[in-house]
Amino acid sequence: MHRGTRVLLLLAVWIGMLAICGKASAQDTFRVTGVAADDVLNMRERPDANASVRGTIPPDGKNVRRIGSCEEWCQVSYGTKSGWVRKQFLRAEPPQVAMVVPTPSADPLGDCNSDDVARKIAGCTALIAASKLPPSNLAIAYSRRSDAHLAHKEYDALIADRTKVLEFEPGAPKGKERLSDAFRLRGEARLGSGAVADAIKDFGNALTLDAANHFALAAQSRAHAQTKDFDGSIADLDAALKLQPELREYAIRLAALHERRGIERHLKSDWTGAIEDYSGALRSNTTSWELFLRRAEARKMRDGKDDLDGALRDYAEAMRLKPDAVEARLGRAEIYITYGSFPIVITDLTEALKFAPNNVPILLLRGLAYEQSEQREKALADYQTSRKLEPGNREANAALERMKGRVER
Repeated sequence: MHRGTRVLLLLAVWIGMLAICGKASAQDTFRVTGVAADDVLNMRERPDANASVRGTIPPDGKNVRRIGSCEEWCQVSYGTKSGWVRKQFLRAEPPQVAMVVPTPSADPLGDCNSDDVARKIAGCTALIAASKLPPSNLAIAYSRRSDAHLAHKEYDALIADRTKVLEFEPGAPKGKERLSDAFRLRGEARLGSGAVADAIKDFGNALTLDAANHFALAAQSRAHAQTKDFDGSIADLDAALKLQPELREYAIRLAALHERRGIERHLKSDWTGAIEDYSGALRSNTTSWELFLRRAEARKMRDGKDDLDGALRDYAEAMRLKPDAVEARLGRAEIYITYGSFPIVITDLTEALKFAPNNVPILLLRGLAYEQSEQREKALADYQTSRKLEPGNREANAALERMKGRVER
């Protein structure tokens, strides 16, 4: 084989290998998908859901690198941590666009106006370096070069150039809005890499420049949710929704945040706060039987003026949305039994037992309703069934002793 031919062949093989390696690298880099905004993806010590957690990845995490096998579980690294995550929560990232080092421009003005990214950077850089343009034209050169930086996701350079635009032409049309969005984009990139505090700073800068940047508000909401600052997260997303009330995505996310904070307030016995949050969630999510159930429970626990009536309405709506919602039927029965409405209690609990025939609390409460309405044989049957299911149940044993005394008299 001729020496020149052999060199060309080796060069072709080498280029092909580079292409293959580059393709594999792109496929081995992932971003997180399918994880709630207020949650994290756990990296476990081994491919097992019960294995210990070695690290976490934020819900918007990017640049998650594969370091081992990747079937149902993938062995990955993120930052300084590594571990196993479920493949279902990973999505292959598109290959990164490599920054092209610009060659000196022979036609700075034409290149700066070009749609080609490399030519644009070269031309605009040459015009800026010459420093012979008036401020308004320099502002245009910086603005055009910033767009080229955006194409390569060079966010620091993007922010620097758009800052220069405002220095040279403070009244540039959309100048503040464009710089605001540059900070927002860098903030989202930082949030994706786990740098939450830095991301929040960028979102703050974005909103200082443009308070109507709803994208920045929504992104800042995600950042606050990651730090468990649900008050801040809700306030941000509420403001974003007011700016863009037609965006259903914001309404859905806001409902989920209200529900999450409502549950936390519920666990702390903050019934008023929990009711407010469940109500906030229900403004956008009117078909969640669980939200109606939770609000009913909070209203019942607060037990203030009109609370029990409100709880009854919520229980009824939960039952309408989910007829087999045993918890709703039991909760409503507990209120009606205090009202002395025993027929309603018996009807509700009999229906509930169709779905949960061995539910001891339901049997005991129906037994009490039978007992209070003088249906002693039916009450005795429910108490006996309860004790058979749970021999050590104190309430069942006490009820049977009570019934025994009544029978003897």
